Amino acid sequence: MKHSPLIHNTRIPIVLSLVCLAFFSAFLVSNQLQAKEKASLFERLAEDYNSSPQTTIVFQHIVRSDFFETADTVAGSIVFAADGRYVTELGPDVYLFDGSCLWEYSKLYSQASRNCLKPGQRLDDSFLFFRHFNGYYQVKAVLPDSVYQLSILKDFKGKAPDSMTVTLSPADSRIISMDYYDINEELNTILLGDEIKVNTVDSLLFLPNFPDSTEIIEIPG
Repeated sequence: MKHSPLIHNTRIPIVLSLVCLAFFSAFLVSNQLQAKEKASLFERLAEDYNSSPQTTIVFQHIVRSDFFETADTVAGSIVFAADGRYVTELGPDVYLFDGSCLWEYSKLYSQASRNCLKPGQRLDDSFLFFRHFNGYYQVKAVLPDSVYQLSILKDFKGKAPDSMTVTLSPADSRIISMDYYDINEELNTILLGDEIKVNTVDSLLFLPNFPDSTEIIEIPG
């Protein structure tokens, strides 16, 4: 299957056929329900994230350095819509996808970069890999419905970590932590906190709203 490039979330008329179709539909629904029951908690969570119109997750991002013997913690949050838009706040910085362009805002430098999708390109939205993990990782259950080991697909080209350990809470039916090593070989841990799912999308959240003094830098696609 040919993948698009990345940028760095029967009908039958006659009566007899309708009867057959109704029987088949009932059979299909039954199979879908059985498949859902057999699906892993990881798969069910991904389905829930994709079906919810808008989801907010608060988290803490911890980076541990053995060399410096330090552990830095930054509070963050992510709000994402079912259509792929998202906004992530990580400390004072903001990462936003408005549906067409990816924005990265640095409060320290008062700058925002903008990288817009071209026709045929799709977003490398590694922030939201857990919504469509099959496009990023091969998933192996270490402890079913509790601990999963993710290994990057051989043909994947993007910024996602090469491997990741994801821990779930079966009792709460949610992801509670993700651990991976970055390019500096430092251990990153993301601890997921409260989740809020709503049935309406607040589109204003996904519009760039930076101070007037912000310098906009265009990044070629």
